[in-house]
Amino acid sequence: WAKDIQIVFKIVAHMQFNGQLKDHLREKSKKMETTATFYCAFCGESILTFVDLSAGMTQSYVEDCQVCCRPNVLYLTVNKDTLEVDIQTDVES
Repeated sequence: WAKDIQIVFKIVAHMQFNGQLKDHLREKSKKMETTATFYCAFCGESILTFVDLSAGMTQSYVEDCQVCCRPNVLYLTVNKDTLEVDIQTDVES
């Protein structure tokens, strides 16, 4: 009987730890993404985009404009102190 109670306590403690770990990882992942605005290199429209901060402090990738659907090359720079994101755009060649 005592062994059964010990097992139950271990299971409950494990479940509580896993819940705390999941909460911690969820909060950490929220801090690793943000949003930023860029201006389409073709039509000039202001576009809001998600930025994955875990991909590095400088990034470049292609994202289509949500208005004119043309491909923009995004060059991102993340300020390591403030986590502000600066985006420069260019046309895809």
